[in-house]
Formats: sequence, structure tokens, C-alpha cells
Amino acid sequence: MSYVQRPRHVALARRFFTSTALAAAMPWVVHAQDVDPAVDELTGERVMESVTVTARRVEESLQDVPITVTSIGGDTLDTFNITSVDKLESRVPSLRFQQGGPNGGATLSLRGISTSNLSPSFESSVALNFDDIFVGQLRILQGGFFDIDQVEVLKGPQSVFFGKSASAGVLTLKSAGPTDEFEAGLRAGYEFEEEGLFAEGFISGPITNTLGGRLAVRYSNTDALVENSFPGVANPERGSEDIYVRSTLEWEPTEKFIASGKFTYIRNERDGANLFADIDCGPNGVADDIALGFITLPAGYDCDVGNGVFAFADPAEALTLDVGLGFPSTNVPFHETDIFLASLKGDYSINDWLNFTSITGYYGLEVLELEAFSFGGILGVGENGLPIQGGTGLGFPNFETDQWTQEFRLSSDTGGFIDFSLGAFYEFRINVADTPLFAANIGLLAPDPVTGFTSDVIKLQDTDSETYSVYASAVVRPTDRITLTGGVRYTNEDKESIIDVPFVHSFLTGPGSFLVEPGFVTQPIEFNDDNISPEATISYRVNDSVNLFAAYKTGFKSGGIDSAVLPTFGLAAADEAGDFSEIIFDSEESEGFEIGIKSDLLDGTLRLNATAYRYVFDDLQIQQFDPVAIQFITLNAGEITNSGLDLEFLWLPPIEGLTFNGSFALLDSEFSDTFFGLGELGDDLDGRDSRFAPTFSGNIGADYRRPIGPLELGLNANVAYSDDYFTADETLTDGIQDSYVTVDAAISLSTPDDRWRLTLSGINLGDELFITSDTGRPFLEAGVGDDRVLNFNRGRQVFLELSYKY
Repeated sequence: MSYVQRPRHVALARRFFTSTALAAAMPWVVHAQDVDPAVDELTGERVMESVTVTARRVEESLQDVPITVTSIGGDTLDTFNITSVDKLESRVPSLRFQQGGPNGGATLSLRGISTSNLSPSFESSVALNFDDIFVGQLRILQGGFFDIDQVEVLKGPQSVFFGKSASAGVLTLKSAGPTDEFEAGLRAGYEFEEEGLFAEGFISGPITNTLGGRLAVRYSNTDALVENSFPGVANPERGSEDIYVRSTLEWEPTEKFIASGKFTYIRNERDGANLFADIDCGPNGVADDIALGFITLPAGYDCDVGNGVFAFADPAEALTLDVGLGFPSTNVPFHETDIFLASLKGDYSINDWLNFTSITGYYGLEVLELEAFSFGGILGVGENGLPIQGGTGLGFPNFETDQWTQEFRLSSDTGGFIDFSLGAFYEFRINVADTPLFAANIGLLAPDPVTGFTSDVIKLQDTDSETYSVYASAVVRPTDRITLTGGVRYTNEDKESIIDVPFVHSFLTGPGSFLVEPGFVTQPIEFNDDNISPEATISYRVNDSVNLFAAYKTGFKSGGIDSAVLPTFGLAAADEAGDFSEIIFDSEESEGFEIGIKSDLLDGTLRLNATAYRYVFDDLQIQQFDPVAIQFITLNAGEITNSGLDLEFLWLPPIEGLTFNGSFALLDSEFSDTFFGLGELGDDLDGRDSRFAPTFSGNIGADYRRPIGPLELGLNANVAYSDDYFTADETLTDGIQDSYVTVDAAISLSTPDDRWRLTLSGINLGDELFITSDTGRPFLEAGVGDDRVLNFNRGRQVFLELSYKY
């Protein structure tokens, strides 16, 4: 891995796509390792079983649904210990995930389209649907997942069936439900690289003749998640602890009605908000000072980037801090997240062909964390010879979200000339962002003489949002080979936010202050928008094995009010003028076409799916950070044109127990209109590739199983490759992540009935590190500092685990 700042020549890849006219009417596939081969009763040969997906919110065969979907089943997740989204990257080309960091907490990127995680007010361009509940914030992915029955990745706009925030795609997680017969399982293991222990178990089965239940619990504790190289820190190794509990009840009193309720609780604790963040010292090659007005402090970190060792200013001794609002009395970084997810789904069969569905959901989030977001700052050297850390830029964010959703759907399944689906959706959400800030660390040097508070400023921001939408879709079958599908969704969203600054340190008030006066409260900041998102698809079944389709699709993601805005004098000026346009971002829209083929060839032993697509994204929501002004910049990119080809295959060779699979993606994602990445400070990126958009990426995997005496041997491997890509959307000379290869492998021994299984597995065995986000380091000196904060993926993980099922 290397990180450089240099211009990138993008014309070559672009010529390929233009000259070939997207050479392929070829859309796309399921992941091979998720399909268990069956045996044809007539020929005795292995053939692939059908895979069921819910890409249109009803169960359909993967090979029939005219949508680009990757499905990864629970067996693959268990084999490779895939318990977080970042481990899916090697199996879904063009998918990128960043975890860690403040505020938003995570970023999903698909086909080079993503949304910053710097602000919790930004929803992801790749929507998350967890057990039929829409979750706009991705904090829930920080705690990982387990006991998952199926993962689906839907590429391209999916607004008709999934609503807002599906402008680039959807990630769907479906947890396992109750079983018809009693089952129980235990799984425990140790991870050698990060020194982590985990244990999980489930119990499932009928409670009565009409009621079934499932309880699943997971606990993990990792001691050395991150190695901290900053001298004299309290936590030389940052660890994490996670608790995950899910309970499910399923009630079927009659053949016509079934209800399912799920409740999930996730608790995540870490030694700080930042995880895999390192500092690149930029072209000047030095660790730039921390600039605090007329005062500068030595940074204290090294310039060794990409070695898996990180630097966080982490005070060795806790100070007694009264920051206000009853926050914990410490200056030692920490992170705590509590997440609640509940859903109640009811399905009622009105008759043999008409079904009514109701889905009620609740999502709750509570985040409290402390971190020195300057990544450095040394006040001097103590008697022990170790640096006294200033902890400059301490942030004490407290975020809370309460979200209630309700969806009703009426759908038909006649299998005749026409079927339809009608639906309505409502969401009400309250976002709370209460943040004591240490903008200049005055409060650490001398408490406020009036209140005794040690923070520099306290900012409170409450944002309420209300969304409703209605949608309709119809499937028309004029012949037994042609299917026409059309749909449309109307969405309306209202948001209102109020910013309250009850406290500013006395030393930071008065003439010349860059902060608002204490007691400042804005007038209500309002945002409203509505949208109509249509789509249309035609599919043609050539024969029983080949299905062709073409689709026109549109997507929509609502705009809103930035909740990461800092309480500077600029906010006061905006309030006085009644013009909050600088912190209001417009809605994001996408529109385009795709064509595809889904096929089962060679007598059912080769599955080959492919998709070619071209989409245009208008007003893509982007948030940047000005490291000198210490101010977030909320922007809408003018236009991004997104073209490419996705190809997947699954092959059952004539060797008993052996399966091959592969996924490949060609991508050309570029700014196609004027866009200044840092406002007036950035370059016009028109014609430049967007970030996280490798021209080529792909993976090849193999699975082999054979009996060894009384046991069964399992061998699994997956090799993934990514071309280089830009890591930011600010200037023409943004950093570039070089191409890289990752390797996963697993070996297992099990009983034929899989009751006992011993597995040794490795993720990213080559310990390849690549950049997942890139932004300026806070508190840079104007015209001098050029340090960058780079977030990396998780390094090598090696698991030894034992599982038992009853």
C-alpha cells in the first residue's frame, strides 16, 4: 500500500467504456458459495438449487427478478466468520465500508457512490434495511452482526420498493427466524492477531402449536483492536467489547395470518471514537503543529503511515472535568453505543391471491464518546520524561435518535396477466446532538470562572423529521416469455432544527471571539422537499435457462440540515439574516438505465449473470472538512456519471464436492459537471474520477468438501483484487490508494451431520491495508499544515473456533 498525492490520468479507463458502448447487455449474479448443489434425479449430476431473494419486498427467485442482486447466505458468513460489513468487501466488488470515526460512524460506498460519515444528519446513499426496517444511520453496523440468514446487496437505485436513501443501492440484512423443530447451537473461538475472544449461541423451536421462538446471543472482547504508538498513553492498545442480543417470536394462529416480532439490542464499547485512523504528513513530510490561534503545540506523532500502528493523543492520567450537562468526568478517550431495533410484521392472506402486510418498526440510538480529534498536541515533558498531552480538540459528542416507522402493503400473486403492489410508508424521527466542545482547550487550562465548566462551548441541536410516501407497482405478462414491470413512489419530507448554545467559556467571549455569545438560540431552521421516483423494466425469458432484462430507474435521497455545524460567528450571521443555506443541503437524485442477463448454463452447472449500467447522480450529497477553520463544509456535487459492468459466475465442475465462484466489476464513475470539492478552496473536479471508484475489481473463490473417514473436510478460499482509486473528493491531486490483493481462506473438520465443527479461518491473510476515508487533520496552520487523517481497513484476522449444533 502506498499513499501519494499526484494527478491521476483517468482518460484510459473512460475510453474503454465509451468505445465498447458498455459492451454488454449483461447484468448479474448471486454469490456462488451460497448455493448448495442438488442432484438431478434423472441424470444424477449436480445442479444448483434456486436462490430466493426479497429485492422487491416479496420472495422471488434470484434468476427471475430483473434486479442486480448479490445474495450471501448464512453458511458463507459462518465459514469465514463474516460478522461485519467490511468483511463483505472481498465478495462484493465495488463495495467499500469505513467504520470508526466520530458522528456518523460508518460509510457505505457502492459503485463509487457514497455519503460522508462526518455528520449524523447525513443518511447513506446506500440504504440499510435490517429485518424489514429502514435505518438511515449506519451506527448500527459498528457493532457488526451475527445469526444472519441472508445478506443481499442491491446495486443501483431502488426507490420504488425501498423509498428514500436508496439512490445508489440497498444493503439488506435478514436475521434467522424460529425453526419448525427444536434446535440449539454454540460457537466459540479466539482471534490471534487482535487477541479477541467471542462466544455465541442460539436456541430455537416451537413453543406451542402456533407459536415459535428464537433467542440468539453473542459476546466478543478484543484486547488489541488498535495499537497506539503515541508515547505515554493510557491505552497503548485500544480494545472493544460487544454484546448482541436478539429475540424473535413468530405466531401463526391460522393458515391465513402470521405475525413475527423481533427485538435486537447491541452494546458496543471501545477505548476511543477513532479506530483505524493514521496521519499522513503530506508533501512537507513533517508532523505539523497543532494551531490554536496564536498558540501552537508540537503534534507528537510520527509520519509512518500504513503500517497498522496508529497514533492517538490519549492522556495517561484522567483529569476531573466538569464539562457541563452531566458528562463523565474524564479526559481519557472512550466510546459507548447502545442500539435498539424492534419490528413487528404481520401478513394476512385475504384470499388465495391477495395479501396484506403491515410492518411497524422502532430504531433507537444512544452514543456517548470522547476523543482528541486533533490526533496530537504536547504541552511539555513531565518528570517521568513522557510528554504531557494537551488532548487538543477534545470532542464529547452525545447523539440520540428515536425513529418510528410504519409501512402497509397490499400485493397480489395470481401468476396471471397482471399482478400489483400498493404501499404506504410513514417515518417520524428525532435526532439529538448535544456536544461539549474543546475548541481551543481553554477550559482544560482554566475552568470557566462563572460556572466552573471545563469545556470551551456547549452546543445543543435537536432535529425533527417527518416522512410519508406512497407507491404502486404492477407486473404485466402479455406472453409467457415477456414481463413488463412499472412502478412509482411519491415522497414528502419535512425537517426542522434548532441550535442552542447555552454556554461559552468566559475567556472565549467578547470582541474578537470566533464563537457565538452564550445563550444563543437560532430561529427554527426548516427544510422541505418532495419527489416522484418512477421505474420501468422489461424482461424476456429466452428459454428456461436464460432471462434478459432492461430497466429504467430513478432514485432519491432527501436533503436536510447539517447537525455537525460548529457554533461560530458565521452561524450567528446566518441567523440574523435568516439565511441558513450554508448548512442546508439539497436532495440527491439519480436516473439511468441497465441491461442484463441471468442464465443457468451447461445443464445447470454454470450460473452466469451480468449487468451493464449507466446512471447520473445529481446533487450528490458530500461533506468536507476545512482543517484550518475547523468547520464542516456541506456541499452538493453538481453531477456524477456512473457507468460499468458487473459479472458473476458460479460453476459446479465435474469433481464431486468442488465449487468455483467469481465476481467482477468494471467501473467508470466521474464528476461530469462543475464541482469545487472544498468550495472556493478546492479545484473544479469536472472530469475527475469520484472517490472509491476502482476501474476494475473482482474476486475468485473456491469451496471443496469431501469425506475423510468418519469426518468431512472443508477447504475454502477467496482472492480479491482492486485497482487504485482516489481517496477524497477535494482537489485534482487528492491521494490515491494503490491497487491491492486480499486473500481469505478456511479449513474445517466436521461430522457429516455438521453437529460438531472445528474451523481455522483467515481474513486478509496478507495483512493488506487500504484507505477507507481521507480528510484534513483538524487544527492545521493556514498555508503551512498539510497533514491528512487516513482511515484504513481492518488488518489480518485469524480465527480458531469450535461449534456445536443440537
